[in-house]
Amino acid sequence: MPPGTRLRPHCGQSNLRLFMQMGIFVPDGVKISVGGIEKSWKKGKVLILDDSFVHGVKHDGKALRVTMNIPVWHPHFMHRMYR
Repeated sequence: MPPGTRLRPHCGQSNLRLFMQMGIFVPDGVKISVGGIEKSWKKGKVLILDDSFVHGVKHDGKALRVTMNIPVWHPHFMHRMYR
């Protein structure tokens, strides 16, 4: 994500999955807001995002932000899938 980018508040289509997002290149000044809670990525650390909640991103940093995104099944629904 290049500097100056804004992702307007939006939400995913369902709550069946979560996203694990690991910071690869994470400059200062990049924030994600999910359900009114603001967080920042950290290099080598994982944030877990339920994108069914309203979320948006502000990139006020000076360098490119890169994350690795891995979708996983929401654990509250897995027991229903494997009965």
